[in-house]
Amino acid sequence: MVIGCILGGGDATRFGGIDKLALQIEGSSICQRLLAALAPVVDEVVVATGAAGRARLDSVPSHVRIVHDAAPGLGPLAGLAAAFSQSSATAVVLVGGDMPFITTPVLRRLLAAYRAGHDGAAFSVNGRLEPLLAVYGRALLPHVSDLLARGSRRMSDVLEKSMGNVCVLTENDLASVDEHFRCLTNLNSAHDVARIRST
Repeated sequence: MVIGCILGGGDATRFGGIDKLALQIEGSSICQRLLAALAPVVDEVVVATGAAGRARLDSVPSHVRIVHDAAPGLGPLAGLAAAFSQSSATAVVLVGGDMPFITTPVLRRLLAAYRAGHDGAAFSVNGRLEPLLAVYGRALLPHVSDLLARGSRRMSDVLEKSMGNVCVLTENDLASVDEHFRCLTNLNSAHDVARIRST
């Protein structure tokens, strides 16, 4: 079973407490866009959030399960752990809740790499892994647990600690499904949202 996990975030301090998944981009909420991208390639989609975040996730449809971080305050790493611990998934397709331009072809490319016998798959762009757009197999869960136990917040450490078993896709691989790397656009502030809406 493969599940998709949208990172819903914690208290959204960068957005003044606003549910970023509700933000409208090109006529649809970020939540709607990510659900549409994930649905064709996974068995279930969940939204991971810190315990304090549940009340503000009005953007999430009632049929989508919310999973809660077991270690609030440790960010995406805790969200990934929650997706595994609260499901029977063999793999999690992890996507950032502030990345509105992720598409199904991009996700298919990652899953094809993972299914070729790897424990995970991620793109590398400009020499940097993209851990918030990646596939994590359950074999990587011990690394996740170890990092959380040490209070780490670095998502890329999960992939880097298992580099021999993680498929690192190149910029050319990404360009074959997203020529302008639009899927990597993330909205970290209200300024970013305004900039995207003005283009």
